[in-house]
Amino acid sequence: MRSTRRQKRLFVTDCEGPLSKNDNAYELAEHFMPDGARFFAIVSKYDDVQADVVERHGYKAGDTLRLILPFLKAYLS
Repeated sequence: MRSTRRQKRLFVTDCEGPLSKNDNAYELAEHFMPDGARFFAIVSKYDDVQADVVERHGYKAGDTLRLILPFLKAYLS
């Protein structure tokens, strides 16, 4: 016999990427760092080069937030 209860589905996201217009890394850099938008653009291009041109082993494209965190920490310290 089949149950009539519907199973709940849960969707978890970091609110970033193709499903959202948010770019948390960009917003953090722009807000907390002088000329942060420009800095983010440069780091983002570096991220693209590492993933697509150099094809660094084990590197995942889209790690811009991970790359800017040390700079944010240094600036905010």
